Amino acid sequence: MNDQEFYKSFAFHIFSFSGGHHRDNSAGVQYHYIGRMIKGRGLLVSEYKRLEVFEGEAFYIPNGCKYHSYWTGENGVSFYSLGFAYFPRNTQNSYQLQKLNFDEGSEEIFKKIADDCRVSLGNVGLLYSLLDNLEKSMSLDPIDRRSSMTERAIQYMYQNPLARMSEVAQACQMSESTLYSVFKKVLGKTPNEIHRKIQCEKAAELLKTTNLTIEEISRRLEFSSSSYFRKVLFSVYGKTPRQIRRESKLI
Repeated sequence: MNDQEFYKSFAFHIFSFSGGHHRDNSAGVQYHYIGRMIKGRGLLVSEYKRLEVFEGEAFYIPNGCKYHSYWTGENGVSFYSLGFAYFPRNTQNSYQLQKLNFDEGSEEIFKKIADDCRVSLGNVGLLYSLLDNLEKSMSLDPIDRRSSMTERAIQYMYQNPLARMSEVAQACQMSESTLYSVFKKVLGKTPNEIHRKIQCEKAAELLKTTNLTIEEISRRLEFSSSSYFRKVLFSVYGKTPRQIRRESKLI
């Protein structure tokens, strides 16, 4: 990255409007933004959230967010806008449109940036110090949060293939109904379907690495019957238990 590209990665401004103002960002914004109201009121409306911000309040807009903003104030509107292309997050997930809570440290850092509010090496360094402070209290995007929940649940199923769905839900600190809802929204499948697939993977491993009978494997993985075990295994692999075992010995 050359100097020109580096400086284009940031956009620091103070925006001011004398009256009401509407901005259409329904195509999605180019940067992440940290904003802070100086005076007036802002209303940001995305597909999933309605965020109202007032004088002195700070807010975050994620890169790519599609929204409309409405700005009003008897004495006009003005706010700081710190745009940045790269967010080095401590998590794989994204953060949602939200208000930001400035502690004493964040307040001090922001004031230093606001002194001249221009893109400079010093202000860029301060921006990322501010992000490091704020990230601890920022809320994840609901979609990403659901994805994290399903990942946690699936990991628990792998570690505990005999677990009931009520146990999986409890281990992930959610209700059983929420577990089913999250799986349906994120994966388009029920937890039971994923659980059966995991059990079949365990069964295939036992078929390939042990001399246990099909009935013994069926009982060990708590299938209701060996015939049901064969049926489920075939639905996942398109093969019978004997075919899976036979093929493993040919490799």
